[in-house]
Amino acid sequence: MIVSRNRQSRPVIGQQTLQHVARVAFAATGRAPGAVGVAFVDDEQMTAFHSDFLQKSSTTDVLSFAHSDDDLDDEDADYCGDVIVCTDQAARQARDLGIPYHAELVVLALHGVLHLLGYDHTCDGGDMTRLEEALRPVALRGGGR
Repeated sequence: MIVSRNRQSRPVIGQQTLQHVARVAFAATGRAPGAVGVAFVDDEQMTAFHSDFLQKSSTTDVLSFAHSDDDLDDEDADYCGDVIVCTDQAARQARDLGIPYHAELVVLALHGVLHLLGYDHTCDGGDMTRLEEALRPVALRGGGR
C-alpha cells in the first residue's frame, strides 16, 4: 500500500505508478510487500528536512526514513517507512540527464524504496546501485509518465 501526498505545485506520478515501483522493489529483494508513505515536496521543504535530519543546509533529490520494528505497534507491522521526493531537484536532474521529468520521479521513488528496504549505496560496495540500475527499466515500464 502506498500513501502519497503532494505538498508542492509540480505534477507528480500517480498512486498506480508508485504502487508499481514499490512492488518491483519488494519483489526484487524478496521482501513481503509493505506500506510506504511518499511525499512530494519543493526545494524549500526538502532543504528543511535535509537540515533537520542530516544537518545539511541544501536540497537533495530524495530522502528515506525507514521505520524500525521498535517504532511500530502490531497494527502497523507492515509499515516500511517514508520517502520524500523533491520535485524541483527531480526537474533539474531530468533536464541535465535529458530524460522525462516523470521518469526521474520514478527513478527517485525506486531509489527511496530501496533505502527503506535496507540498501545503502554509501557503504555497500555498489550493491544498491547495481540493483537499482537493473530495476529501473522494469519500474519505468510501469509508468514513466
